[in-house]
Amino acid sequence: MKICHFLLFALYPYAEGGLTGGLFDRVLARWQKGGNGGGGGGNNAGSSCNRGMDNIPCLADLSRAGLMSRDVSSVTENGEQVGVTTVTWSSDARAKDWLLEHIENMSSRMEKNGVRHWDPVFTALLEHHHDMTMNCRNLDDGRNGVTCEQRLSQAVSGQDKQCALDLIKAHAALVTAFASVNVDDSLNAKHAIPESCL
Repeated sequence: MKICHFLLFALYPYAEGGLTGGLFDRVLARWQKGGNGGGGGGNNAGSSCNRGMDNIPCLADLSRAGLMSRDVSSVTENGEQVGVTTVTWSSDARAKDWLLEHIENMSSRMEKNGVRHWDPVFTALLEHHHDMTMNCRNLDDGRNGVTCEQRLSQAVSGQDKQCALDLIKAHAALVTAFASVNVDDSLNAKHAIPESCL
């Protein structure tokens, strides 16, 4: 987005001088549609992020702009917490598809070989991913987003049960931080492994 802004401002004087139909017009049109340079005007539902990294750059742009919201609540059974329900949404209609694609890609990568290997909490999530489940779906209340339930698997027990629950809560907290205007503080941060997992 920064490069796109630079190009717009750098080329703008030439556009007024008669260089229309060229690079400036193409860059401006793409930026206004929110395409590849991302984050311009327009709320094109279903538009692809096209910036790689499992849509993190596009979602981070929305977070920086204060356009993401997120709620987290406990899931309990018989008075005992077994997981969390999260609701993540945006005023930007594109977020729904970006979020679902992000979740699908990250879940697939976690099943295969993990993500963010340099971040201790994600290393622990990989080690314990079989101790938890996550199910997500589009919101059906008109908001542009998803709801997910992440909970303990039926088979987990003993110390692994508390570790898995603490990892579920840690994951919910760090994704909440990613969805805030301070997203840049979280993107490259290392997150501590819960004591119950040590």
